[in-house]
Amino acid sequence: MSLPIKYKTFQFIKKEYNNDILKFERKMTRELYSFFMEYYEFFNGYKIIIYYDNGQHHITRILNNSLAITGLEYDFKREVHPYNYRLFQVADFITTVRLLELKSNNKESSKSELKFIDSRHLKKNYIKMINKKEIS
Repeated sequence: MSLPIKYKTFQFIKKEYNNDILKFERKMTRELYSFFMEYYEFFNGYKIIIYYDNGQHHITRILNNSLAITGLEYDFKREVHPYNYRLFQVADFITTVRLLELKSNNKESSKSELKFIDSRHLKKNYIKMINKKEIS
């Protein structure tokens, strides 16, 4: 991966909140806000563009609420055509690999995932590569 990027993924498991959506949203909002404040100086020089299709309204609220109180400049892009946005494609790739990693670690991979993706290959070739780009 030769793009000069840094990224951070967040993993939240909804079922751990016993269907308490407010508790779930509160946890996500706090973690995102904390992240943006910890790296405020880094983000302050950029306009943050959020590529989100508005599929889950509570995710839109969480993203908006987390960023609104930071003072950082941001905007939402709702219509995304992947062939026009290289960073969108990279983000999609990273989140897919992270989800596969999570499923593999929890032994929750589907039959088709197990058939097409060898966990050793995933770790050796993809996870190792994207770990180098993660904001830590």
